[in-house]
Amino acid sequence: MHLKPPLSWRQIEASDQDFLDALYQDSRPDLLAMFLPKLAMQQMIRMQQMSQTQGIAHSYPNALHRLLLWQEDSVGRIVFAQDESSIRLIDIAIKSEWQGKGYATQVLVGLQEYASSHGKAISLAVQSTNLRAFAVYQRLGFVVQSSDGLFDQMNWHPAVTV
Repeated sequence: MHLKPPLSWRQIEASDQDFLDALYQDSRPDLLAMFLPKLAMQQMIRMQQMSQTQGIAHSYPNALHRLLLWQEDSVGRIVFAQDESSIRLIDIAIKSEWQGKGYATQVLVGLQEYASSHGKAISLAVQSTNLRAFAVYQRLGFVVQSSDGLFDQMNWHPAVTV
């Protein structure tokens, strides 16, 4: 998958952990809204982050974890897995100060171009309350396949283009 410079990606390294910790905390305002002492809050966030990491490793052992960069600045991450016929977008997160600049859209379009050139569909789950992300996915041609009230399962097929 290719991204338009100066947006790029690379494999996540151990030295990225501080950024990933801050990104996870930034992406979980629901946890930050809990009234806990600072140490308990840090422990809660770390526990939730570890749970997410372990869940991804268990469900998608071949997932690719990539750091998203704007020039040299870390702006987010993407996690996805693929097989012969499809790509599963597991997670995409952009740090709040970098949101609204189209970086996630550029990454998703790059993923769609890659999927299209390889004849693959893309699937994802988005929280039903994440209206901003839902709107981006819809604008890019993703269609809701099912919903359980918490998450909307969405698919995109190469024949369905914007």
